[in-house]
Amino acid sequence: MSHTFHWGLDGLDKSRFEAYTKLLSLRNGGQVDDAIIFDACEAGPDAIESAEDSDSVTGQPLTNFDNDKLKRAFLDRLSEILSQTRGGYHVAAALMVENIEAPEVTVAKNSGLKQTDKDFVTALEKVLRRLAGDPISPRDTSEMWELLLNQYAPRIRGYISDLQGSLTQGQIQLMERSDSETTRSLAGRIETLSQALNRVPHDISNIVLAAYHVRVLNNVSAFERIQPEKPSVGIKIGELIYLLARPHVAFLTFIRAIERIEGFDKLRIRWVELSSLVKKTTHANKPTTTPWTVGQTFKALGIKFTDTETKTLMNSEAGKSSTWTRDKLVNKFSKLRTTEDNVHAEVQLIFDVSKRYMLLDPVFKYIGCSKRSCLLCFGFISTIGFACRGCHGKVYEMWTIPESDGLSDTSLELISRAVKELQSQVAKLLRHGVKPRSHVKESTVGGSSIATAIPHTDNQHLATLIRNHLQTNREHSISNRPMAR
Repeated sequence: MSHTFHWGLDGLDKSRFEAYTKLLSLRNGGQVDDAIIFDACEAGPDAIESAEDSDSVTGQPLTNFDNDKLKRAFLDRLSEILSQTRGGYHVAAALMVENIEAPEVTVAKNSGLKQTDKDFVTALEKVLRRLAGDPISPRDTSEMWELLLNQYAPRIRGYISDLQGSLTQGQIQLMERSDSETTRSLAGRIETLSQALNRVPHDISNIVLAAYHVRVLNNVSAFERIQPEKPSVGIKIGELIYLLARPHVAFLTFIRAIERIEGFDKLRIRWVELSSLVKKTTHANKPTTTPWTVGQTFKALGIKFTDTETKTLMNSEAGKSSTWTRDKLVNKFSKLRTTEDNVHAEVQLIFDVSKRYMLLDPVFKYIGCSKRSCLLCFGFISTIGFACRGCHGKVYEMWTIPESDGLSDTSLELISRAVKELQSQVAKLLRHGVKPRSHVKESTVGGSSIATAIPHTDNQHLATLIRNHLQTNREHSISNRPMAR
């Protein structure tokens, strides 16, 4: 029997949820909780250069190769390449269903896929299937390489411009005079990359390969030593080089996936049509939703709406020239946009797969993403039972769960429970999560390893989500480990 998720279900209140979310998005610029950050330099199956009969990362024989780790890397790399333009609207995500016949990958973007994205997905599916079905030929690999470069070209051009601004000749000369042999060696490789950057017209292929050469031979600590008295200078250079190398990392990951993941000769890559997820007709039991005011929101939280309580709730710190008042909060709150139909890519994937499968058993419980997930996405997908590459701990006002039909009993119960838990957690964060937190970057230049550092946090719910996140991935890896090929 088909069911509908809607905000009129028992225990849910869209106006309250959106009001709480808006307040959190205003507090501390949206950085309301601790981040979960993966090691940006940890080697993974996405950073290998050759297709030898062993795992080049650990030196273990092929029978011990972590196939699930490769699947995670494939989904993350695909999401990165699909997100060819900077900005939150272009965040992409990917999910894999492990059908008996062949794997099926579904992709989504926050703003929906444009026709150019769909053309890329269609072309990539064809070339991956062809490469998996026949002996790999230079013609086919060349076709895939050009496909990746063309899709990612807008970001490549942006990274080239940023890196040119950071890599001055004086900076390189300073590195060459360093007391550190590692830094002097790095200077030589960066000099080669800099020469490629300064040639006009740009040879994008050569630049990406040169950036990858620097990336694969150096970790973050090497870049930090570029200017020891100001590590941020070297870190910025290193991050740009890592980002610029992404197409080649994706290329190597795709080749390895073709060789080691069963069924790629019949692989299907599809995309989510956002319009198919959002229920357009009004549900009979759906109440009319009127946006809450700030005063209503404070009352629901059991907090007096005074300047003093406003200052406390919004993390205003003593000594700051700018502090929160009731009037300031009302003004900021009223300017925030509505969340109608603004469904993040990770949420789109959960609803899409829930509509197509009564049970989620055949679904690989990992959602690849072009960047770390926001706090609300992370909480939602973790409660559903999915892992991802990390969470940057931020909350946005334009975040929602769509009203959607076509769900099974099991899916409706699972999604409803996840939304209720998220709704409860948002309220707890407002009441108790008042500790100021430093802002963290939303993007990541690392691999897809699940080896996550659990940060110290006063938020026990977040700590539980992190543990569940890791446990879900471990259990799935053990129960679905493939036989040796």
